[in-house]
Amino acid sequence: MRKTKTKRGVMQPATPQEPVDVSTQASPACDQAKLRAALSAYMNISGQLRAKRNEMYEADRRGALKDRQAIAMLVEVAKLKRSSDKLRLSVCEQLRLFIEEIHGHLAASPDEVAGTERSKFSAELADKCVELLHCVTITAMKEEIFEAKRLLRNLHLHNGRSSVFVLVRSRCRVRPRSW
Repeated sequence: MRKTKTKRGVMQPATPQEPVDVSTQASPACDQAKLRAALSAYMNISGQLRAKRNEMYEADRRGALKDRQAIAMLVEVAKLKRSSDKLRLSVCEQLRLFIEEIHGHLAASPDEVAGTERSKFSAELADKCVELLHCVTITAMKEEIFEAKRLLRNLHLHNGRSSVFVLVRSRCRVRPRSW
């Protein structure tokens, strides 16, 4: 039961609503244009993230990172990573909706669905969408594993610490005045 807040801040039950039969409710249809746009944006952001990480790690490996530059690159990578994760979750959700929609159309009897509408959905399309969903998910997991391995490699290069970590750590640490 939903509750509403009154002027005094006391919670009171909201007016009862009619029960909704979930089994007869259709899931919201997936907007294919929105899915395509989100997928291409995700691929674009992921490419930018990979390029920025490569640039940062190459500079770190060469020891060419300066203090402010390292911090700026870390912030930029974190922003790209967050955007990439948000878009990936959005794309995966939209793909799931689209797959459900396809399966719903395939399961419907010919009387319920017009012939032209039914012809644009096929089992092959559903399989391709499932394959795409798995690729997006598995690629994200592989990138995280690759990222962790790369960080470990960099740690070995710098006596157990990445030079980016050393720069950021030394920048943020407060030293006693006696030094």
